[in-house]
Amino acid sequence: MLRRERLRAAGGDSEMAIDTLLRGIRIACDAPVLPGTVSQATCFVTLDRPLFLDQRHARVAVGYIPFVLAGELSVRGRIITWRLRKETVESLREQLPTLLAEGDRGILTRLRLKGNVIWREDERGAPELYLDGEAYGFRERDSQTTDLRLPSGDGVRGGDFEMWFWLVGGRTEPTGIGIIPNMKSVVLSRPEVREGINLALNRDRLREALPEAYDVATDQHFDFARARELIGRQELPDRIIIASSTPNFERLTVLIGQALTELDLGIEYGQRTVEDVVANARQTLESGHRLDMVIGDEGLAAALAAELPGTFDGPFIRF
Repeated sequence: MLRRERLRAAGGDSEMAIDTLLRGIRIACDAPVLPGTVSQATCFVTLDRPLFLDQRHARVAVGYIPFVLAGELSVRGRIITWRLRKETVESLREQLPTLLAEGDRGILTRLRLKGNVIWREDERGAPELYLDGEAYGFRERDSQTTDLRLPSGDGVRGGDFEMWFWLVGGRTEPTGIGIIPNMKSVVLSRPEVREGINLALNRDRLREALPEAYDVATDQHFDFARARELIGRQELPDRIIIASSTPNFERLTVLIGQALTELDLGIEYGQRTVEDVVANARQTLESGHRLDMVIGDEGLAAALAAELPGTFDGPFIRF
């Protein structure tokens, strides 16, 4: 089955700016997937490229040709990630305006996974569990767009997964990125500590470590002295902060650790990098281990809040 939190950004029948697609599509399954079963033949993204024949009405499409985008795939555990190849990015950005047909919301784009040939193997190396990708549509009251009910699955072995969105040009507002605090942490549960960390972060330094299509907030200011004062006067049971992030935010997570170390308050900072932050956070806390904060964007914050209410549903510290 496919889980909702990793597909929310794309959404069924919604519009997606090309900058959002550049971050890639992450698909979370309920069980680890055999990496060799995920390839261009079994997981791919296509554009419905319009065909213009009548030169007198150049922007009126008379048909559409499926066009498979060149992408790169990776599998880690139960997470499948699809990303555009670097050489494809600028070409697609330049050509996108010429691919828009009159009357269309954007370029119809589809994600497909061939569930009958994607599986988990058993101890003997034989297929044990096939991807149950069947997903059914619905519409909210008064909505004109179709969404998909997730997790997917109809209880029958195998089944393809397909979703679509409308690719549009231009640049979107940069997605918010920041610290998602554990509100039960003995350190991050204190508002003074959260404010101190916020003030200790030099946004100009952080901007250099951000992945494409992210940016820092212009209304946040840097006040190292005030940060030291706020955190330094706290009587904390310990001064340990453990953070986690996905690999694309690893450099950013390192810079945050450096900023906290520079405060010279004896704070010990540890970090881990994982593909599936939501599942890792749940497993870490259930096993009694520590996780004080997660570095991620607003989409990840929403997924954590849904999965771990009362723990990761506090204020989002925007960079």
